[in-house]
Parts: sequence; C-alpha cells; structure tokens
Amino acid sequence: MTDPRVLLAIDTATDVCSVAISVDDHVESEARSGARSEARSLPSMVDALLDRLKLDSGQIDGLVFGAGPGSFTGLRIGIALVQGMALGCGAPVAGISSLRAQAQAARDANPAANSVLVANNAYMNEIYVGRYRPSGGVAVESAPDRLIVPQDVEARDADLIIGDGVSL
Repeated sequence: MTDPRVLLAIDTATDVCSVAISVDDHVESEARSGARSEARSLPSMVDALLDRLKLDSGQIDGLVFGAGPGSFTGLRIGIALVQGMALGCGAPVAGISSLRAQAQAARDANPAANSVLVANNAYMNEIYVGRYRPSGGVAVESAPDRLIVPQDVEARDADLIIGDGVSL
C-alpha cells in the first residue's frame, strides 16, 4: 500500500482567500471573504485543515498557488506562504491561473458547459477576463487571460459566465 498523495493549494488573488488540501481524491477546503484583511490568517487556515485531516506539513507532496491575475498584495502574501512552506517541507511548487481554477470549478459543477468565461473585477473600471474550454475533463485556455474594460467583453459564445466582474 502506498502513502496518499497530499497537495496543498492556496489562492489569495481575489476578495476570497481560500486554502484546500487534497488527499488522493478527497478534498477539504476553507475560504474566507475579505482576503485583503484575512490573508494574515492564512497560516492558521492551513494549520486547521492539516489538523482536520490529521496531517503535518512534512506529509505535503506538492504546493499549488493561485498565480493571479488579481490583487498584488494578496498574491504576494499567498506566494510567500507557499514558498516558505516549500522550503520547510521540500515539496515542489506550481502556480495556476486563478481564472483557470475558477473555470475548472465552474466546469466541474456544470459538465455540459463547453465554454466558460471568467470575469473578475480588476477595479478602476477594468476586468480580468479568461476564456476556457474543456479538454479531457480539464479547463484549458481558449484565449489568453487579459485585462480589459468591461465594454470590450465578448460573451456571446460562452455557455457559462462567472466571476465577481460579471455585474460590470
């Protein structure tokens, strides 16, 4: 029997700060709104999940962070925690587009969707937009993530439109 594969993921790119731990196919997660103020509590969120799963940081096989686009300060805090943990436990690190992660979650919840448009508020009358399509059960980029003004969004071909910038 082999040991379970343990992955830790952190995303601090938006106003929701989230931490998830995957042990093989089982996922436990915690999210808090107001990421800019809650980001200081990231270590306690990680510790709480590790305790809940009866794991310690030395059992982490890999770390994943939301690489944005998003809040510069939030991204720095999340990436710094992941880098520190990687040094401590010797696990490899991978960055994933935060828009892609949102598209994947939406696609998992709506398997019939053939295209997902993610629109997140970038403030100052701009939005981060990502377009994704499924390929083998995974959301893959169908157009590069970009920063645009809301009136330039083309959403006609999207089966799902998600994100906190949709209202713009």
